[in-house]
Amino acid sequence: MKASILEKTRNFIELYQHHLGESEVPEVFHDWACLGLMAACVADRVWLEKFRGSRLAPNLYIFLIGPSGLGKGQAIDEALKFTTGLKRLNVYRGKTTAQYLLDFLGRPDKASNVIANSKVWLVTPELAMSVGEGGQASTFIKHMTDLYTGTDHIIREGTRTRGGIRITQHCVNWIAGTTRGWCIETVPKSAVTGGFFARTVAVDAKYDFTRRFRRPQYPHDYDEVVAHLHERVLELSYIEGPFTMTEEAESIEEVWYQHREAPHDEDLFASWKREHDLTLKLAMLFSLADDLDLVIGRHHIIAAQKAVGQVMRAMPELVNAASTTTETVGIEYVSELLKQRKAMAHSALLSVVYRRGVSADRLKMILDTLIQARKVTRYQSPMGGWAYAWGGQRRLDDSKEGERD
Repeated sequence: MKASILEKTRNFIELYQHHLGESEVPEVFHDWACLGLMAACVADRVWLEKFRGSRLAPNLYIFLIGPSGLGKGQAIDEALKFTTGLKRLNVYRGKTTAQYLLDFLGRPDKASNVIANSKVWLVTPELAMSVGEGGQASTFIKHMTDLYTGTDHIIREGTRTRGGIRITQHCVNWIAGTTRGWCIETVPKSAVTGGFFARTVAVDAKYDFTRRFRRPQYPHDYDEVVAHLHERVLELSYIEGPFTMTEEAESIEEVWYQHREAPHDEDLFASWKREHDLTLKLAMLFSLADDLDLVIGRHHIIAAQKAVGQVMRAMPELVNAASTTTETVGIEYVSELLKQRKAMAHSALLSVVYRRGVSADRLKMILDTLIQARKVTRYQSPMGGWAYAWGGQRRLDDSKEGERD
């Protein structure tokens, strides 16, 4: 009989990944769903004192970003199955508005409450459907930005029609699934490049058509590991107290902090400034994955720095997507087509982009823009008519440069 992985490791995150087996859902989605589950379980009952007298809790806002069918919802559901029957965790899954969420957080706690209403794990598997778009979404994002940092101070919210809301000692964790397009439609550019996304872990993934599993392949010790994980989740929901760091961990943190490279793009400044807080939050969670001694060691801070670095490397692409307009979307699509195909006849190119709503006149404008930017070369196809290649793969016939397509 095969030995259980429990004989080799007790690391919560490793065991969590193990029980999932092999599937087409990106592992990075499962990694962050697991971290989101852990953060929601401990809420603000554990903390690190970064500034004297204040508590930095390991709560997280996590956005799983990827195309439809990639497995965002599945990754979230796998984490949620460990919350069933867990009395010390409030899970709010579904649609909401800023006003309703504030009402939820501000409800008076009943004597029978095991956990305060102000501690919640917000779960929105489809972001746009859950929080809406336009002004409604913008208002929601602004409130979530304000709620990210817990406080001992009372938050008051009130209007003439709704009356007053009193929120005390709140702690909000959030995990959402969204496509890149819906993310940009729901979250305004000002929030992507400003305070909100600086507080958010954006986990971006793409299709991998080489990874194919008709059904997930689960490990032989699945039931044993799942039972163990349920016990660990229950333990996490009761752990309480302040974190400390070993001297070696503090030395590594200091070197990293003093020597990390500042971004050149102004849109990334806010995310860079909050990078340190996220590192400390993750270090706490990585420590909890090993045991409950509430000590951040060398390998915890290193793992946290690595994870934050991966998140930050994805930010420029997301910020760029937030800056796209109807015009730039067409340019990017045509560019990607030519990069992949190397070269395309005009008729073939038009046939493909027309299905995406790009007209013949619009295509001509896009191609002219790319040619003037020296990103695309236009040449006479041996089969007749014009063709286009990415970059300088073909020399442009100057005598025909001004001819019409």
